[in-house]
Amino acid sequence: SLAAKAWGVVNCGAAPFECVPTYNDDAHVFDKTIFMNNYGVRTMPEEVGFRAWNWNAPLWLGINTINVNGRTTTLVGSCMFGLEVAEALRDEIEAALREVIAKGREVPAEEASAVPTYRGV
Repeated sequence: SLAAKAWGVVNCGAAPFECVPTYNDDAHVFDKTIFMNNYGVRTMPEEVGFRAWNWNAPLWLGINTINVNGRTTTLVGSCMFGLEVAEALRDEIEAALREVIAKGREVPAEEASAVPTYRGV
């Protein structure tokens, strides 16, 4: 599959590569598949003026997130459900994440330090 991706007709990233019927996987990106990317923690020089990362894979359901210079951007999109449903999903995801964040703030420091996190090392 690496050779097919490298030298195949469609070789421009995971999403287009997985859409062709010759892709050797049963994860049908247009049928009940949540396509998620977590690009992790990145940095950009302040002089470039980075504010948000605006890219998504709006297949059946796409969720992409990245944190750049301490700013987290998460996009939710779908080519199947339409804007109203995508926005409702986004709102539910945001509410759930904010609840997790709020509960995390209640954890005593000695317990929180035992949770593995990215520390910029």
